[in-house]
Amino acid sequence: MKKTVLLIGSASEIASCFHKNYSEKYHIIASTRSRDGTIIVDLANKIDLTHIPDKLDVAIFCAGITNIKSLEKDILLAARVNCISTIDLCRVLNARNIPILFISSTAVFSQSSNKNSEYDSLSPECHYGLFKACVENELMLSPINTIIRLPKVIGRNSLLTKWGKSLSEGRPITCFSDLKVAPLPIKLVIDYFSYLIESRPDGIVHLSPDSDISYYELALKLARSLNVSASFIKPILSVESNAEVIYKPSKAFLDCKRTYSQSISLDDSLQIIFEDLKANLQISI
Repeated sequence: MKKTVLLIGSASEIASCFHKNYSEKYHIIASTRSRDGTIIVDLANKIDLTHIPDKLDVAIFCAGITNIKSLEKDILLAARVNCISTIDLCRVLNARNIPILFISSTAVFSQSSNKNSEYDSLSPECHYGLFKACVENELMLSPINTIIRLPKVIGRNSLLTKWGKSLSEGRPITCFSDLKVAPLPIKLVIDYFSYLIESRPDGIVHLSPDSDISYYELALKLARSLNVSASFIKPILSVESNAEVIYKPSKAFLDCKRTYSQSISLDDSLQIIFEDLKANLQISI
C-alpha cells in the first residue's frame, strides 16, 4: 500500500519537484496557501486544520518565506509564517501522531562558526535562522520528527539558470568572490526525502556537499561546463556591490556525522547540477 504524504507548501520548487517525481510511489496530498492545492494552508492567516486528514504517514514541511532579504523587510509577517503558525501546525500534526519532515538550514549556525554538525549548538544571527532554530527546538520535543538541514539547494529556478543563459548568449555576469556556497542539486534532495520517509530516523540529519566554493569559482566552473569564455565573468566583493548581503557564512557546507546523514563530494554535486542545467538550456553535454 502506498504511504500517504502531506506536502505543506507544495508550490515551492522542492515540493513541486518531489510531487512530480514521486507521485507514483506515494499518495501525495498537496497543500498551498492558494486554491491550487488539494488543501489550503495559509500560514499568514488563521489556519483551518479540520480538513487535514488523520491518516497520514508523514508531513513534509516546505512552506515558509525562504528569501532572507524579503523576510527581513517584514519581520512580523515572517515571524507568523516561519515560526508561530509553523509551530502551531506542527503541534496539531504531532498531536495526531503524524511525523514531520522539516526542512531547516545552515543559517541556524553562527556565520563565523566552523562547527555545524548535527550535534553542535545553534547560534543564528539572522531572523531566518532564528525562526528555523525555534521550530527545530519545538520539533525536537517529539521523537517522531525528522529535521533535515540543507545548504543552498539548486533547482531550475536558481541563479545558476540565469547565469547559464547569460553566458551561453555571450552576456556578462557579476559574481561575489567573497561569498561561499555549497550547491546541492534538487534531485538529491527529493531522493533523500524518499529515503527518510522509508527509514524514519528521528532528530536532526544533514544532506550536504563535502566542501564549498565562492560564487565566483562556481561561475568559472559553470563556464567551463558550458564551454564558454571566463572573460564574461566579473568577480566583485559583496561590500562593493549594491546588494544587501544578510547571511555570509564562513563555512557554507554542513558536517555529516550521523548515520542517516549523507555527504556528497562537491564535484559530484556540481556534475549533477550542470547536467540538469544543460538539459534545461537544451545544450548538449
